[in-house]
Amino acid sequence: MLDVCLRLATEWINSGQEEHPDCHSVQRLPDHFPARLINIGVDDGDIVRLVETINPDVSFVALSYCWGNVGVLKSTMESIKSHMTGISWHSLPKTFQDAITITRRLRIPYLWIDALCITLPMTGRPNQAK
Repeated sequence: MLDVCLRLATEWINSGQEEHPDCHSVQRLPDHFPARLINIGVDDGDIVRLVETINPDVSFVALSYCWGNVGVLKSTMESIKSHMTGISWHSLPKTFQDAITITRRLRIPYLWIDALCITLPMTGRPNQAK
């Protein structure tokens, strides 16, 4: 069933890119593009790491989810350099792992997850929208 859904999603993505060229002609404004993305690669063995976004033309998937009441892995001023080196698969919550797996299956190498792409102070409240 998952394979059928992924094929359909891929068809929709390809169809949108082919049939709506005007959507791609709009220039992305740097202020409206994330400062960081997660480079997930496209294969299961690839390293997951946070990267500074340089090219606003890269394709990415954004994860929308509920944080819940339990602690969530997040990027803080203290952990950001480590996250740019690599993030252990086992340290990622299941929701993040599932999002990475699906995004990889769609062959899209970048993912945006707010808790990892926005730097948070130790208190967990955003101090910058980058």
